[in-house]
This record gives sequence, C-alpha cells and structure tokens, in this order.
Amino acid sequence: MQASAAALSRELGINPKTVSKWRKREAAEDRKTGPKEPLSTVLSEADEAMVVAFRR
Repeated sequence: MQASAAALSRELGINPKTVSKWRKREAAEDRKTGPKEPLSTVLSEADEAMVVAFRR
C-alpha cells in the first residue's frame, strides 16, 4: 500500500506537489537542472560570435 502524498510530504518535509512529481518519474536518479543549452546573459548571439571570431 502506498502512503498518500500528504503523509509522505509531512514525513519528508517537502511539498505534496513534489511527491506527485516524483511518483510520475520513470527513474529514481536525479535529473539535471537548468537550461539544456546555456545562453550568455551579457552578450547577444551576434556579439558572442564576433568575440569568438576575434579570439581565433
């Protein structure tokens, strides 16, 4: 028998939505967080390409 999401969240000290999200997962290992392809927060794509070309 599975415990309810509310019971598990109280036991683990986490949000019940987190319990529900974990139950939907196919695997138990941690997933990577953050963007799949990090973007520069300072330069535009054109500026970044220019800097890369200049460095070469």
